[in-house]
Amino acid sequence: MSKRTNNPDNIFLKTWNCTFCRISLILFTSVLLLLFLISVLANPILNLIVKPQIINSVNRDGKIDLQIEFLDYSLFQNALTSYKTILTLTDSTGLAKDSTSIIIPYSTINGINWITLLFGSGYTFGNLIIDNPEIRIKNFIYPENQMQKNNSPGNTVKSSSIAQQITNILPDELNPLKISKIVINSANLIKIIQDENKTVDSVKNISISISDLNLNKDFNYKDDENSIIGNYEIRIKEFHQKMSGPGYDLKISSITASGNSSELKIKELIFQPYISDEEFFKGDKYRRDRWIAKIPEITVHQTDLIKFLNENIISISSLNIPNFRIEIFTNRRLPIDPASNPEMPHEIMSSLSFGIEIGKFQTDNSLIILESVMPNVERRAHLEFTNVNALIHNISNTQRKQTKDNPYIITASGNLQGEGKINIKLNYPLLSEQLNFNYKGSLGEMDAKLFNSHLEVEDKTHIESGKIVQATFSSEVRNGIAFVNIIPIYNNLKLKILDEESTEMRGLATLLINAKIRESNPDEEGKIKSANINYKRKPSDTFLDVILLALLKGLGEVGF
Repeated sequence: MSKRTNNPDNIFLKTWNCTFCRISLILFTSVLLLLFLISVLANPILNLIVKPQIINSVNRDGKIDLQIEFLDYSLFQNALTSYKTILTLTDSTGLAKDSTSIIIPYSTINGINWITLLFGSGYTFGNLIIDNPEIRIKNFIYPENQMQKNNSPGNTVKSSSIAQQITNILPDELNPLKISKIVINSANLIKIIQDENKTVDSVKNISISISDLNLNKDFNYKDDENSIIGNYEIRIKEFHQKMSGPGYDLKISSITASGNSSELKIKELIFQPYISDEEFFKGDKYRRDRWIAKIPEITVHQTDLIKFLNENIISISSLNIPNFRIEIFTNRRLPIDPASNPEMPHEIMSSLSFGIEIGKFQTDNSLIILESVMPNVERRAHLEFTNVNALIHNISNTQRKQTKDNPYIITASGNLQGEGKINIKLNYPLLSEQLNFNYKGSLGEMDAKLFNSHLEVEDKTHIESGKIVQATFSSEVRNGIAFVNIIPIYNNLKLKILDEESTEMRGLATLLINAKIRESNPDEEGKIKSANINYKRKPSDTFLDVILLALLKGLGEVGF
């Protein structure tokens, strides 16, 4: 039997291995203990030291109030969770009456970049997930003079872009702020009128996904590479806005938007009063309109959310709204407000606090109904345009889009009273300082008696016979004066005046009117009479009044 000998190298190796094992075990245990201590101490440190610093930093300027009930940090997931967070922003005008509160029961942010955080070079995170937040907007009803002050052109809040407003809210300590992705699940938005304590708006089931959020006060936001967000997806259901002042309800079944497709879809939009017409006009001193709009679908192509956020410009390639139905009802029993001065389209566009660049609007197979009531008449005057097809180019108020050579253009057609084919083309420079535009159009063959549904109520006139063969018209409007040319071709026109007070008066008026009118155009000698008139806009005239009243004056000159 051989005798075993000890090798010094083996003894050293065993000793080293044993020592390494002990050291490794000690280090591993120490790391576990350290991690345990960090995880145990993380929440007390967060809530006793870090949370007050965050709150004080955000609340420092007095316009923002941040409240956080509890913070929780998971070391192994590198995730920070907040519970019952409330962020309130007061009115930017300094009145401290309007406020927006964001109530977040639960939110978590992961992928915290501790290197940029510890070295003070900004905040970089992975995903921010917010579950079931509620946004409450409390709106104070301002006096009229205060509203005019807040809406003045010099309002710096409105002139700045959305991105600038967001970054201005951001405390300096959070500059720059980068988040890879924000996911908001099942959000609700509620708007409350403070004076009446009524909920007037609500948007339910909002889902938003935003990728590559980048907030940096030093960025040039006119550069897409420095945009506030890289991509987005928005899904909204059950949009409801109740306008208690005007008395309208706005309901939308769903809204979807995506940065990938640059498309926005709105389905089943209904805009109508939530009260009866009698209640709607109750208490009115002067004349006004009641609207009802029903739109099955709106498709917006190539929406540029980045441009809106960065440059405060609503930029859309095309807007398509087929098969819509609009009803406009006017209570003409009430007088026109002598102090009214309706804004013209160019005045409306110039007063906006944001830019608009819509390349094209298109609709087809749509319906427009115009109705009104007059004193002592129960039935409604009725005019309708069926199968309306319209194409509008260049709806914009920016100088790079709206130019003298590229104005706002409407080309439209439809059937008047379901029969007469009507066509119109209108050019309007929306950046003009005066009311300047021109249009031309035509009306095809139709039975003149179809106008009785309107004339019998508004003018107490009945057409007994008559046929419109064709009518052409054109107008040049310069500085609010319309220069109109109209050529109506018709035959066998006979009228009857309706007067509820006296049969004799009615007969005499009918005799006089038929003696005055031109029964046919051309007449028996084949002479065609046209009208060249001018019409000066009255202060109370609307844009449509400028067109329609000028045409009616022209018809009167012809003898229609």
